Amino acid sequence: MESLTIRERPTSNSTALGILPKGARAYCGGGAEGGSYYACGKNGIHWISVNYRGIDGWVVLYCIDRP
Repeated sequence: MESLTIRERPTSNSTALGILPKGARAYCGGGAEGGSYYACGKNGIHWISVNYRGIDGWVVLYCIDRP
């Protein structure tokens, strides 16, 4: 995982709300198809909702490690 921008909506054009640092833990919710992105060496459209230290938003799905 790399540090990820937490977005207001599931698109890279959405407002940045904060950063999910590399190695940090966050609460994950549901997923959504949204705007396309290239991140972590992959193209994708899948996003996952997160809550990190009170920030509710979206990060790209393929860049997180899930248990």
